[in-house]
Amino acid sequence: MKRPIVAIASALAGIVLGACNQGKTETAKPADPATSATSVAAPDAVTADPSHYTVLYENDAARLIRIKFPAGAKSVMHSHPADCAIFIVGGKQKDTSSSGEVRTFDNVSGQVTCGDANSHLPENAGDKDWDLILLELKNRKAFDNVQTGRSLKIASKPNVLDAVTADPKHYSVQFENDAVRILRIKLGPGEKSLMHAHPANCAVSLTDGTDRDAGGKLVPTKAGTVNCNDALSHVGENPGSTPAETILIEFKNREKFKA
Repeated sequence: MKRPIVAIASALAGIVLGACNQGKTETAKPADPATSATSVAAPDAVTADPSHYTVLYENDAARLIRIKFPAGAKSVMHSHPADCAIFIVGGKQKDTSSSGEVRTFDNVSGQVTCGDANSHLPENAGDKDWDLILLELKNRKAFDNVQTGRSLKIASKPNVLDAVTADPKHYSVQFENDAVRILRIKLGPGEKSLMHAHPANCAVSLTDGTDRDAGGKLVPTKAGTVNCNDALSHVGENPGSTPAETILIEFKNREKFKA
């Protein structure tokens, strides 16, 4: 078994996506113990189980999948490349690996976990529906977490600091490798960030709240909303009356989400 990847975020647990982690700590999913002919033979999740796995966004490097499992629902054996799960609504999971090992986990809402390629059969063993977003890194077997938290250079914004450098109070690194950096963003009611820049990115809302549309009008937002964008510089804002929390996936050295 490959060494598990360790993260630095809030408490988390297993995965319904591409692997299983180690309970209610921010650890990444360990690689499946059987990464061989059995793993290779398993179809990908969307092909194997389209009733629970739906592609939201995709480019040549990655795809974002929405995963919804009603209470008691069970998938079929399938595979994932290296990936990261973002739980909107978690719950109890029963998971069978490609080698037949069965484990159970409590997935926590708001958790993020990343890990290596694997094959598994997940089952919702709880009494509430799961809702999560899965980032799959195409053709990648290992996530290779590096946890540097280093600043990023955005070619089109040479004079604007990246988010973590500009505003570490509101932006923190959760996971990172050479391809992506995953940030947790927390803004209190009425708070604004400092001006900063991002490369191409995808944002996943963890909380219901309020935002401004293109015309500046306040509009309600829902937890689980996902948007992918090209590189930009901006001042983040939470115009609502409740705390706002977002997970942002930044694609390093990429100006356009779709090349």
